[in-house]
Amino acid sequence: MPLSPATDARSGRAGAQATFTFGLDQTAKVTLTFTRMAPGRLVKRHCLAPSKRNHRRPRCTRALVAGTLTFVAHAGTNRIRFYGRLSRRTQLKPGSYAVDIVAINGAGRRSPPQRLSFTIVSP
Repeated sequence: MPLSPATDARSGRAGAQATFTFGLDQTAKVTLTFTRMAPGRLVKRHCLAPSKRNHRRPRCTRALVAGTLTFVAHAGTNRIRFYGRLSRRTQLKPGSYAVDIVAINGAGRRSPPQRLSFTIVSP
């Protein structure tokens, strides 16, 4: 199940949007997982949140899941307009994000995740 993503992300002013475009060879359930990059400290090979206790440890970058969107997509080219909202109450804060797109067909086979990066800037 080939998944070929592309993006046209233009964020920054009220009403701005990103369009996620991807192609499928068959109907599938698609999950978009949004992750936000945040600073951290390396403690015993794990990237943890910074604290007073670990402030002298080496720096690292942690990936925090901000939310997911799931829907059924049709075979062919699909375009998803994204305005920075995950639900009516949940909106992504300004910052750098990555979105992983995974498709699962009717037989349960998963496509390899495709990652796109984008930035939301404050209005």
